[in-house]
Order: sequence, then structure tokens, then C-alpha cells
Amino acid sequence: GGTCKDRVNGYTCSCVPEYNGQDNYKCTGPNIRVVHVGGSTWGRLEVYYNNAWGTVCDDYFDDIDAKVACKHLGMSYEGATFKAYLGGGTGDIWLDDMGCVGT
Repeated sequence: GGTCKDRVNGYTCSCVPEYNGQDNYKCTGPNIRVVHVGGSTWGRLEVYYNNAWGTVCDDYFDDIDAKVACKHLGMSYEGATFKAYLGGGTGDIWLDDMGCVGT
């Protein structure tokens, strides 16, 4: 199954990969990546949604969220930065007011 949290401008979900939910929504797990900037080991978190890569707004995004994302990607965690510290992304902001549950 999966769990969703209501947010101000939408919702965020986490689920077991390949779960088929209501309305035949197929949950394939989060499609995220870290875009490395300037050859560094740091990068900007992006999410793939609606056939396009977009950014994650830093509202309510904190070290816990960054740690969960890095762990999911099999990366070591060094810390989170905010306010487009590594440069703004392009495209839509796909996640806003997010909060991860986990470690």
C-alpha cells in the first residue's frame, strides 16, 4: 500500500513499488535524482513527474528530508543547503511544502 500526506498546495505520497492504488494509479516509487553542480559531490534534488524533471521547493525541506532522499539514492549524506545555494533548476517545481517520514 501507500501513505499520503495533505499539503497546502497538494499532497505527497510514499508507497510500496508496483502498488496499484485507487483509479488504477500505479505507484512505481519515487523518481528522484541529484544533479551535481560544477563537478562537486553536492547537488540539487530533482523529481521526475508527468514525463519531466522538475525541482523541489525548499519550503519546509530540511536535513531529515535530504537524508531520506540521499539514503533512497544510495548516497552518503553530508548536509542540506537551501535558497538555491547550488543554482536554481529549470522546469516546474514538482514538490512544495514536502516532508519525509523515515530515516
